[in-house]
Formats: sequence, C-alpha cells, structure tokens
Amino acid sequence: MYYQITEKKTIQIKAVSGDSCSICAASVGFLFKNQSLISYEFIGSYGIERKKFLEGNESSLFGDLEEISFLRIVKTHSSRHRCALLPWQTLEKIIEVKK
Repeated sequence: MYYQITEKKTIQIKAVSGDSCSICAASVGFLFKNQSLISYEFIGSYGIERKKFLEGNESSLFGDLEEISFLRIVKTHSSRHRCALLPWQTLEKIIEVKK
C-alpha cells in the first residue's frame, strides 16, 4: 500500500498491490473510496470501529451505507472477519512503522 499524508492531515492512497481474497479486495475498495475522510491522527480508530461492528456492536459512525451492508454480510462469516479488517490493519501498521 502506497500512500501520502496531505497538508490537511488526511491520507491519500496512491496505489495498492498484492494478491488477496475477494473480501479483502472489497475492503480495500472501501478504504480507497473513503480515503479523503480518513484522518492521519485517528488512523487506529477506523479499524477498531469496523472490528466492533463485525463483533456485533453495529454502528453507522462511518456512514458509508455500502460498506455497512458489506460488513453485515461478512459479520455472519466470522472466519472472514480478518479478511475484511486486513487493509485497515495494514495501513495502520505502515503508518506506525513510519512514525
């Protein structure tokens, strides 16, 4: 995952590469789609919010109805939760290492 921190302290994803399952790829799509809303300062909270959603604490805090619909489907397949969270965890780790 290649990204840049903008002047407004948001994250701009430049490119994503690698092999993944369809759930992970869809999750990357949502990450890419909503990147302008992702604040660098609060990067850790985005993945946690989605993890809580998958664990049953439904919330519409992140507001993307398409993503919420996607996560509701993934929620019923607990073995795939990791796939849906992987892009968020990857972005968080990359940023953590570069701090």
